[in-house]
Amino acid sequence: MNVQRLMWGAHPRVSTMTLRAGMYASNGFPSYRKTVGNNPGCVSGAICRPQKVTPVLMREVPPQTPWKWTGAHLLSGSTVLFRVGRLSATKQFEVFGRLSGSLQDLHTSAVMTQELEPPRRGRSAASRMAVEHAAKHLIRQAIQPSEGFCGLEEPAVALPHLAKTDMALRPCGSKDDLWLPLQVKAASRPTLRSYRNFAWVFEGVPGYEGMLVTCIALQDGQIHTRSCFRGHSPEAKPRVWVFPGCHLNNFSRSFTLTQGGRHDTETSRCSFQRSEKGRFLGDVLFSVYQKALTRPDSISPTDSVRLESLATLRKQVSPACQTELETLSWFGPFFKAAGLETVDAPCPSLPYDILARDASHVDSKPIRLQMKTAYWMSWGNWGPLAHVNSNRKVGTQSRVPYTVDDFDFLLVGPPRNQSRLLSMHRERYGEGLSSHTLEQNLLDPFFFYMFSSQDLQRLGLVTCGSAVGKKGFNLDFAELPEIPRDRESRAPRVFERLSFRYSSKPDSASLTTAVQLLSAHATSHMSRPSISIRQLSTSLSIRDVWQAQRGAAKRGRSAAENMDVEHRAKNLIRKAIKPSHDFRGMEESPVSLPATARADMALRPFGCQKDSWLAVQVKATQCRGTRGNSVFWDFVHVDGYESMIVVCVSLEENTGFVADIFSPLAWMFPGSYFCRLKHLKITEGGQHDSIRSRCGLQRHEGMGGSLGEKLLSAYEEAASFEQSSCNNTRLFPFRDLQSQISTSFQTEMQTQQWFQPVFDAMGLEDASAHKCMLKK
Repeated sequence: MNVQRLMWGAHPRVSTMTLRAGMYASNGFPSYRKTVGNNPGCVSGAICRPQKVTPVLMREVPPQTPWKWTGAHLLSGSTVLFRVGRLSATKQFEVFGRLSGSLQDLHTSAVMTQELEPPRRGRSAASRMAVEHAAKHLIRQAIQPSEGFCGLEEPAVALPHLAKTDMALRPCGSKDDLWLPLQVKAASRPTLRSYRNFAWVFEGVPGYEGMLVTCIALQDGQIHTRSCFRGHSPEAKPRVWVFPGCHLNNFSRSFTLTQGGRHDTETSRCSFQRSEKGRFLGDVLFSVYQKALTRPDSISPTDSVRLESLATLRKQVSPACQTELETLSWFGPFFKAAGLETVDAPCPSLPYDILARDASHVDSKPIRLQMKTAYWMSWGNWGPLAHVNSNRKVGTQSRVPYTVDDFDFLLVGPPRNQSRLLSMHRERYGEGLSSHTLEQNLLDPFFFYMFSSQDLQRLGLVTCGSAVGKKGFNLDFAELPEIPRDRESRAPRVFERLSFRYSSKPDSASLTTAVQLLSAHATSHMSRPSISIRQLSTSLSIRDVWQAQRGAAKRGRSAAENMDVEHRAKNLIRKAIKPSHDFRGMEESPVSLPATARADMALRPFGCQKDSWLAVQVKATQCRGTRGNSVFWDFVHVDGYESMIVVCVSLEENTGFVADIFSPLAWMFPGSYFCRLKHLKITEGGQHDSIRSRCGLQRHEGMGGSLGEKLLSAYEEAASFEQSSCNNTRLFPFRDLQSQISTSFQTEMQTQQWFQPVFDAMGLEDASAHKCMLKK
């Protein structure tokens, strides 16, 4: 075949493609390679049939466009354009354009793809949280008691977010305060290393001496894995490997585990089911616990997994988290003076660290506070400057500036790296000079900075609309008797930020001003200030603040926060349906439902072998609301779940404040109950809060019975009817629940089915699982 070199389109960045004859492939057809642009290194293999080949060139779009275009070599002149998404290791094909010719003549002679864009920069916070929750859910299923296995249990109160340990385990029924620390690392998709050779990358594996590290590959059935090569995708079942933490300390950051490689051994490889290949994960964890319990001194210090008390595990944090805790403790007197109670954010991936609320106003909404610790970085002509990072992590390596909606206030504590300050002082003034003045003013600084989100927007430090913020900025913590004459001209931005600096000295006017500003927002009954704190005087009343913010839109929860609330509610339901001595219990399906499914959970009686499942939709809220003397709970999008059971859960304890001493609440309704209702507001003692609907999340709790008993009763009632019960609730085969998707995805699925003959003709296989996304 002659070498053909063509160019298509008049785009300023159009790539040329060259086809040249090469060696014969294994199927008997000659193979060709393509070169994109002037970079011969960007080559990907393609199999071409030696017939009438019509080359379709690849067009490279501008770098800011998140898609790229490729073409296919087709018989009979038929042409199809492909829209290929940002996928680094595996490739997903979405047909875009109009087909020409009949499908009978549509035979792919070659499909050429080229990664013109850099690899995807990382998963979102919601996606990372979904991966972690899915991995923990698999572990919790594997450690449940079963025949020949006593099971393992977690502590009743979860470990804090800042703890190094993800899970703490001990045998069920044990009274010893000795727990096995377990660190969970998860990957959502494999990376194609070579032909039939896959690998999984796990981030942040070093630094877990004395712990057990589990590496979990979720695979197709959990989050999303895509492979367009028929027969070359890895097994769809999730995989798990177990390593002592000290074995992974040699890796600087990430750990690549290749299928069949040196780390994928019979010793490390485990399984989530006894019937699967590999050692059962529950037995491995129990064996490690017993070994560490009976022979704690005979194991080498470099190869040990130690049992720790729960208090010790709660205190074990990384050095970065330790600095954060010290700064939070340093701000304790300030919060106390402002009359604020503080709790940790409900999820560590959220763009704020703590929630603060006025202790004297139970119905006030918390303020979202982002806590930062500055660090000494440089010493200029105007003196030493500290730097503060104002960015959040996106994926595994990328960072982006904060946005104006990420938090309400930014509090910056004084630097703590005194050694760096002393080093800069010696470099500037020499070894012989006294550092008495330096120690008094800088080594133990008493200044802090407080910015509202609107102040940061005005200063150009956060992203708002098309304006991009800063990933970090400098601050001045020095106390000088007077500002040098050249100070403002040399560092105008640092000088501008001095108006947001406050003193932590007791009885200082600066501290009083800061306390009044923050407490005014805490009692304003609004979750986000809409005006700058520079527009408020120290004598501004609460009513004035409320009127200034009146009309501001209520901020909804972020995607990560929504997912965290939903997972907490599901965990409460899972605890409520566990078997006990007087309750048969219920179990979930071993394979999780896809994220696009209408049902959130599929349940059946524990030990039942029938393929009949009760579909449960979970609606959750974080806490109660008040209006006058009434208490209510809001649940949205409750319609469209006929033939299912809808469980509404109020977590209550998520606020974490002392004034809120409430237990989680739950209500259960048949889906047909909401045939004419989209938004549900349950008022305490109202028509929806009845004995028939309210249920307890623990045995012998609640005026209407426990949730587990009600779900089991609903299952038995639906099983006694051939079609559906009197409430139109019925049981489904698990395959039907997997295929039942919400209306928002119905059109997308129909379009994919319409293109299926095209994919078959091209030899492409859609091996993708549904994307992990938040419904509604």
